[in-house]
Amino acid sequence: MMQHYSAKDYKAGISNFDMVQSNDDLLYFSNLNGILNFDGKEWQFIKIKGGKISRAIHKDYHGRIFVGSTDEFGYLNIDSTGTTYFQSLSDQLNLDRIGSVFQILSIKNDIYFITLKYLIRFNQDGFKHWKLNRGSGGFIYQNNLYIKDVNQVLLKLKNDSLININGSNKIPSLIRSNIVNGFDADEKYIIGKSQNKGYIFRNDSIIETQQQYPFGNSFLSLSKSNSVNNSIWASTINKGIFNFKLGDSIFNHLDIDNGLSTNIIINIKSDKQNGVWALHQEGISRIQADKKLMLWGKDLGFDATITKVVNSNDQIFLSTFEGIYTLNKKEKLSLIDNSKDRLFNIFNYKDFIIATGDNGLYKFKNSELVSSIPIIGGTNAFLSNKKLHITTGRDGIIQYSPDSDKTQDYISEISGFCNSILSLDSKHWLSYKSDGIYLVDENNGTPKWKFFNQNHGLPDVNAINILKSKEDEILFTTSKGFYTLNKNPKADSSNLFIPHKKITDEELNISYIDQDENGNFWLSVIDKSQNQVVIKLERNKDGSYQKVEKPLKTIPNQNFSSIYVDELEDSVIWIAGNEGLYRYDEKVKVDLDIQFNTFIKKVSLNDSILSKGLYKEYRSSDSIPTLIINQPEASIPRIKFSNNNIKFEYSALFYEQPERNQYSYFLQGFDKEWSSWSNINTKEYTNLPAGNYQFKVKSKNLYDTEGKTAIYKFEILPPWYQTTWAYFLFSIIIVTIIWLLMLAYTYRVRQQRKRLKLIVADRTFEVIQQKRIIEKQLLKMSNLNEEISQQRDDILEKNQELESSQDQIIAVNNKLQELNQALEARVEKRTAKIKDTIRKLQQTNKDLDTFTYKTSHDLKGPISRIKGILALARFENPESKTDKYLDLIEKTTKEMDILLSKLTQVHNIYNSTIEYKTIDIPTIFKEVMEKISPLVEQAKFKFHFDLKNENELKTDEKMLELILLNLLENALIYADDQKSQQEIKLSTFRKEDIFYLSIEDNGVGIPEKQLPKIFEMFYRGSEKSIGNGLGLYLVKVAVEKIGGTLKVESEEFKFTRFIIEFPLKG
Repeated sequence: MMQHYSAKDYKAGISNFDMVQSNDDLLYFSNLNGILNFDGKEWQFIKIKGGKISRAIHKDYHGRIFVGSTDEFGYLNIDSTGTTYFQSLSDQLNLDRIGSVFQILSIKNDIYFITLKYLIRFNQDGFKHWKLNRGSGGFIYQNNLYIKDVNQVLLKLKNDSLININGSNKIPSLIRSNIVNGFDADEKYIIGKSQNKGYIFRNDSIIETQQQYPFGNSFLSLSKSNSVNNSIWASTINKGIFNFKLGDSIFNHLDIDNGLSTNIIINIKSDKQNGVWALHQEGISRIQADKKLMLWGKDLGFDATITKVVNSNDQIFLSTFEGIYTLNKKEKLSLIDNSKDRLFNIFNYKDFIIATGDNGLYKFKNSELVSSIPIIGGTNAFLSNKKLHITTGRDGIIQYSPDSDKTQDYISEISGFCNSILSLDSKHWLSYKSDGIYLVDENNGTPKWKFFNQNHGLPDVNAINILKSKEDEILFTTSKGFYTLNKNPKADSSNLFIPHKKITDEELNISYIDQDENGNFWLSVIDKSQNQVVIKLERNKDGSYQKVEKPLKTIPNQNFSSIYVDELEDSVIWIAGNEGLYRYDEKVKVDLDIQFNTFIKKVSLNDSILSKGLYKEYRSSDSIPTLIINQPEASIPRIKFSNNNIKFEYSALFYEQPERNQYSYFLQGFDKEWSSWSNINTKEYTNLPAGNYQFKVKSKNLYDTEGKTAIYKFEILPPWYQTTWAYFLFSIIIVTIIWLLMLAYTYRVRQQRKRLKLIVADRTFEVIQQKRIIEKQLLKMSNLNEEISQQRDDILEKNQELESSQDQIIAVNNKLQELNQALEARVEKRTAKIKDTIRKLQQTNKDLDTFTYKTSHDLKGPISRIKGILALARFENPESKTDKYLDLIEKTTKEMDILLSKLTQVHNIYNSTIEYKTIDIPTIFKEVMEKISPLVEQAKFKFHFDLKNENELKTDEKMLELILLNLLENALIYADDQKSQQEIKLSTFRKEDIFYLSIEDNGVGIPEKQLPKIFEMFYRGSEKSIGNGLGLYLVKVAVEKIGGTLKVESEEFKFTRFIIEFPLKG
């Protein structure tokens, strides 16, 4: 697997020369235009003053990043805004024109810069330099520095002097990046550029090995990968990249044919995550160091849709929509000549490769076309009696003999796209996509078959795969998981297929599947998010299965088209998808739990930046800092409350398919829980309240391995009115207000006491005055009491007289009650007669309604027979003189038929049950217009529609259609022939809880005196009418039936407008 980054991606020079990974996992590259920084998501360009080239980059013992350029060297630092910049050190050196710094080495605090002319050391004590005679590079061994001059002996820096190493004249002339750690910890391994030999350096001695390398003079640099196998990667100047192990003679080769952008590889470096970075003149490429997964896709010029994969004689063949491709030993795909067709399948037969497609069947041997057979649309095949039986899309199953190329029909009735076949002796299970399953029995040459689908227990027939388990069970894969055959099915076979729960209880939506020799299932499934993923169901010793997903997550989600377990190499799985062909090797071991960091790379407030992700840390006594990604306590910002909108940007420092990294965040002090996982790498918070916060973000890679959580701490200061001094000021103000209020209250109490004394004096005077008045009133009351006593005596006398009259009134009242009871009896009797009369009237109306309906229905039969007799009369006497009478009879018959239909409609309206449902107004308008189209075409009406975006109404659809049909017929009948343009306007609008429907025409109109009668049954307002007087009556009855209101407005010879009001239903 490769990932390519071009100059368009990182926006800098096209060529790159060196790379280093920081302690925190950030990547830095030496580029033609300066320095590049990559965080897995975005690139950052760091300029060297003067726009100089960066030839070397190095990380020292403390994690500081040093950079070498032309006549320039220095280190990476950050300014007050957090921006990374190049800080020069060479300004402090008293040397002119030092040349290009092509290598940087370090031993603890000592940093060495190497050029052709000088070896320069920098440490806390300053600079020291040594002259070189065309220095070619060096290396560190056991904390000692070794330098090589071109075509000179090896030099060792000892006690600040360069001394010769005896016997080192046979060592390669160039030593820079062509040296790696050897077999043992105390040795180095060197590969000579021109000699193509291996050398071992141990204890200042050089040992020449017999190991030969195929690099020629093109060899440039070596890098030992951090993968499990610790293999060596070599870059060359014109042959691409080689991968090998020390001491092995097997070399894996990558070049343009294998996906590289160029064969000119300047340098090669390894990262901490099984990755190898190729630095070349076309950009930067990352190669996955292990060969667990390989891809042949668009980067290799392969973009064909693959339908099947097969291994024949240790050579991979692919059937595609473009023809047959082969994969040779050099891992290069090539299209076989004369195979161009849309192919659906490919098979092994003896020494032949047989492919089926749109235009025929093709037989190949040694990649050469042997014969082409006109079997059109072949999709699959099964073998029986040394003959292939080819399933086709249209012509059924055809029997084909590969030895003689003869064909004959086998079963013409079974056709379609057969996607899977399982053969068990003379019986063959065939799965046809979107059709079902056939069981074909050879039956001694007279085949017979059975067909099964959802009626037999299958949940679907979309694309069922059929295979046999290690337990000899027949398995059928569906969108609901595995199914198998019921050993005790019902007589009608409705439960012949039942779920198979032994493999997994999970209802996997399976697309493609294959089984290896250990009984493991390799399958592509559609998950709940509708993504297609590849998983493995691994068979345990006890026959149970466990789901394996993590290693296979390296395969991106896509639409898969085939899965094939290599028959000759069981650990290899071939997976075809719309991104290309994948080769997955299970035996290659990969560490899927490599730790990595999450990087908060930017924190911003509106238009200002709080952090760009890097911070300074001084790990030694000198002034050069180490750049780290963890926020120090001293860098915690205190933010004004007015700037409480904050945005975070972050990335995962994991570089294998970095676009698949996901993130989850949590703002401690604000959020209640961690966010769900997402590919989005930004988060913004607005209007945060004052307080201390910790923004935490974690990431996970494509294997669902979580990286280290990144934390950014910050404090939002309270607004001025929530500060301590504000609270103190508020307290003083409140105490002052309380004191003033108390003073005001005391003054008010004193004033009230004065007013109370005056009020008491006034009230005392009033009491005395009132006492005198009361005494006078008592005297008057005594006189009145005497008068009342006299009046009481008079009342008692009158009372006696009333008691005598009461007896007479009671007698009269009793007589009235007797009369009232007699009257009520007579009223009740008359009411019973009226109720009986009403009941009889209702029965009479019902009988009359039934009579009308039956009469209308029964009369339709004779009228239909009259129509038939008229047609027969016309046929037998085509030129009869009685045509005008026949026409008159036919016209009268039609009118009678229409009248009976209208009467039937009246009956139906009265006896129907209203069904309210939501009706689309434009749709029902269209249906009504189609029914009256003959009348419209004759009259050439122009229709106008004004629906005011009110397109839906909840009412009875049949009633609404009847209303519209009769109103439009009425408008067409009463058209004004004197007008040049006859128009009808239909409009709707809604007002409060009423839906209004209006139909307006510019016909002859209705005289004002006729308006009250137009809705009466059989009323015809004009002799012009060809109707029967029932149309508007039907409209009125229908509108009332659905609870609406019907109104009419008209002006003779100008317009007529019917308005229907529908109360809106909930």
